[in-house]
Amino acid sequence: MSLASAMQPLDDAALGDVNARDGLRLGLTSEEGIRADSIRWELDAGSTLGDYGVSGPAAADSLEASLILENLHWHGIASAGTGADAPPLRVMTSLDIGQKPGGPALGIKVDIERARLSIEDVRHDGTPGNSLGSLALDMPLDFEFSGMLDHTRTDARLRVAIEDGALFYRQGLPGSPELVMDELTMRIDFDTGTVGVDEQGVLISAPQSEFAVFFDLKHRGEVGSDPLDHFNRSDAKGILGFGWEGTVEDLLVRLGGGGAWYGDDPSHRSEGLQLLIQHDHGADYAWVVGEAGSTGIVDPDDNAVFDAPLTLVRFDNWQRLDGAPLGSTGTPSFRLPVTIDVLNAGQGTGGLCFGADVAPVAGACADGQHVEIPARDGALALMVRDAFLHAYPTRVYVDEGGDYVPGGPVGPGDAIFNWGLIVTLGDMDADVLLYPGGPDGDRGLHLDAVVTIQSHGSTEPGSDGWQQNTHLMIADTDPDVMRGIGLVNADILLTVEALYLEVTEAGISLHSDQGLRLQVDGLFGGGDLDNLERPALVEGWRQRINLEAENIRLDIAPGEEVMRVADGSRIGNTYLGFSGHIRLDQGGGSYISLAEPNYPEIDLRIANLTGDLAIVDGRLDLLSTSQDPYSIDDPVPRLVIAADTLLGRSAGLALPGPAEPALRGSVQFGGDTLMDMVIPGGSLDVSIGLRK
Repeated sequence: MSLASAMQPLDDAALGDVNARDGLRLGLTSEEGIRADSIRWELDAGSTLGDYGVSGPAAADSLEASLILENLHWHGIASAGTGADAPPLRVMTSLDIGQKPGGPALGIKVDIERARLSIEDVRHDGTPGNSLGSLALDMPLDFEFSGMLDHTRTDARLRVAIEDGALFYRQGLPGSPELVMDELTMRIDFDTGTVGVDEQGVLISAPQSEFAVFFDLKHRGEVGSDPLDHFNRSDAKGILGFGWEGTVEDLLVRLGGGGAWYGDDPSHRSEGLQLLIQHDHGADYAWVVGEAGSTGIVDPDDNAVFDAPLTLVRFDNWQRLDGAPLGSTGTPSFRLPVTIDVLNAGQGTGGLCFGADVAPVAGACADGQHVEIPARDGALALMVRDAFLHAYPTRVYVDEGGDYVPGGPVGPGDAIFNWGLIVTLGDMDADVLLYPGGPDGDRGLHLDAVVTIQSHGSTEPGSDGWQQNTHLMIADTDPDVMRGIGLVNADILLTVEALYLEVTEAGISLHSDQGLRLQVDGLFGGGDLDNLERPALVEGWRQRINLEAENIRLDIAPGEEVMRVADGSRIGNTYLGFSGHIRLDQGGGSYISLAEPNYPEIDLRIANLTGDLAIVDGRLDLLSTSQDPYSIDDPVPRLVIAADTLLGRSAGLALPGPAEPALRGSVQFGGDTLMDMVIPGGSLDVSIGLRK
């Protein structure tokens, strides 16, 4: 349920025009736009935990909660995001009635010129004094539908497209640093499919569709006091480009009701919102990651200005783990179900089950570890259950300039490698609780999170269970080779509490003093990508890493420079700078274990790890062919990862408490302690370059 107040009325001139030529055409124009004081998303009004099967003293606890959006304004905006000479808000809608092969059809087309929806504050009614911050979304919208809202018909045409949008996020008052998702693209486009409503909610499906989600993550550190500079993308510095785009098979999108559940019955949900996206990968589908590029990088030596090329890496030519042709089985290779709910303090999400040999049934976790972090305050909850990715790319396409065209010629600066980065997700569950409020004020964002990525498929020979499991590998995907090496049949657990996300003048800072745990368990091995099971799998060792920290921090910042290439000329370059630290928990729960695959209980273990580690001057740099600093005749792209790692007292962390920062631990074999060890201090300089 949504309530809007203080809507600004439109006069006759703003109502636009109606032209009855072929169908109906309605235009809306408003110089001032539309305003609302607040919009409230209210859930579980009048409901208690007892209504969802919880007994005892907690049964009377109210579930009623609201997310409140304050001071909304929807208006026209210039391309750069500045309010100077902003055009009016324009919405054009066309309606028509006709006939399709499946019967009568309705045609709807909506074009919204670039407009901004700004929200000054996002609050939870349980903590009304705190705010998640301010948002602004700039975007045009292209919507086209023909057919009928009928879940039994398969002749619908649908296009929903946002091109070149920008989403701004600011934690402080106007003039504070901003985070920008620039070049925002979201697109679903198919000619034949289904759009309707059934007993589960809104249904969208198509045998084949164009599908894209892409953005450049950017940062603005020096915004200034001029209102025209606020939420302006023209001077944002790039951090990372990321997204998915291409053709998908058997697309299914569902939107329906249902939130968190209580007790052991995940089918008995409170009020909330559920979104499901699933598909099989198409021939041209790609995972895209890389740099955001930059213009106007100044060389401090002579003030000359240089551009940095936009360089993206496309992981494409996907293959299913089960080896079936893409789109041939009717079963998805990718599935992402997300539940959104608003929780009060003390309420949970049902929790996750980690370490069970098989997937838990009906919420039970008899064979594993139940992991849950109840809400500490009023929170916006994002819950994922049974997500998976059962396919992997077999080609790497380095795209210099971001001008890749499917099926087109290879660009002069582009490069293609028969190499695969295999990151499959057997079964992924997650609970993320977002709280309003920063570490030093009432505006900001912090979160609790539990994430499990598990391998529930059997590893017995002949079971083919590996086709549904989690693998982290690199592979030679030449058709005559097709072999990979890495972590097979892995299980991963991540928990973190009170993790603050701050948008600072330098970039993004993630930090917590409430604890983090990361556990990674799996078999290090390799083999034929068509058969990753015993005895065909080459088994190295079983490894288990468990890190428990009481303090963590990770700082990420955009980097720009002017570099010299092999021929002595200069060119702009962007990179991702990072630094961070970790103080291992003094309880000694951190360890690294290596064991023979058949005897996991007899392991060589570095146990009882405590102390400090820090990373400084970190650098993640993707260099295109034109930025090769070594070769003139045969330039190649490369990925450079460099950092200085400081150990123990050398980390120099100014953290509270009497903990000894020296890195300590013990060496154990089969449970028996062989020796104790201590590293008072030291450093390790690391630089890795990946290239052809």
